[in-house]
Amino acid sequence: MATLVVYESKYGSTKQYAEWIATEIGAELKHISDVSVTDLARFERVIIGGYLHMGKIIGVKFLCDEWNVLQNKNVILFT
Repeated sequence: MATLVVYESKYGSTKQYAEWIATEIGAELKHISDVSVTDLARFERVIIGGYLHMGKIIGVKFLCDEWNVLQNKNVILFT
C-alpha cells in the first residue's frame, strides 16, 4: 500500500517519529507545508503527525482542510 507520512514539528520530536515510521514501513516522508493535493492523490494511506500545544494537535488543520481528498483513504493520526 503506497503510504505518505506527513508531519508538523516544532522542536523535532514529531519529525523524528515521522522519520522512524517512514523508514520502518518504506513510506515517503514530507513536511506538511510541502504536501499538495496532487501528492495526496497518489497514496492509499496517509499518516499525519502533529505535536500538542495548549490542548490542541497542531497538524489537524491539514487533515480538516484536505478531507475531501483524504476521506476515502486509510488515514492515521499520531502525536
